[in-house]
Amino acid sequence: NYGIGTIEYSDGAYFCDIQDSLLFFGGTNGFVTVDSRQDTGKTFFPDIQFTSVKYGEDDIQHRRNISRESILTVKANERLYEINADALDYIDGDNYLFYYMIKGFDRTWNSTAKTIKLPDLAPGKYTLLVKYYNPVNGYASPESSLTLRIKPKWYASVTAKTFYILLSVLLLWLASVYIRTYRRKK
Repeated sequence: NYGIGTIEYSDGAYFCDIQDSLLFFGGTNGFVTVDSRQDTGKTFFPDIQFTSVKYGEDDIQHRRNISRESILTVKANERLYEINADALDYIDGDNYLFYYMIKGFDRTWNSTAKTIKLPDLAPGKYTLLVKYYNPVNGYASPESSLTLRIKPKWYASVTAKTFYILLSVLLLWLASVYIRTYRRKK
């Protein structure tokens, strides 16, 4: 009942006291007085929840839930298809218009329903930003973010690149030793 003692209001049972800026609403078990000067002006923004992700190998797709503070890591042999976002508001929730942007990939905000369809992302670290607009009150929510980490194939990993560099240095050293030995024999 949101702190209001009256649960059911009577039709036409209202009064506006313009001098004191008071509103009176009559109900079945009394009346409620509201001081219109005490409007806090606070806008309610429910948190954006990332409810599920669709990913998989080739055409096999799986779903899993996402914890709010986690980094979503996708293996090299998997493809990230979509992420579902929602703002749990049981009053205006169906009116929300969602927007998303992938930092480092998108330049503008993309509009969507609650399902964010993702492009085929190259290996790397991305930040998915999501916000919604409530046309009922005309306000946009603060941005929520989710870190996406797309792992590279094994041959493009940091370990493999380090091995390639060490192997190149070793081959150059062996070539220089061979050339020096060959020149000394002459």
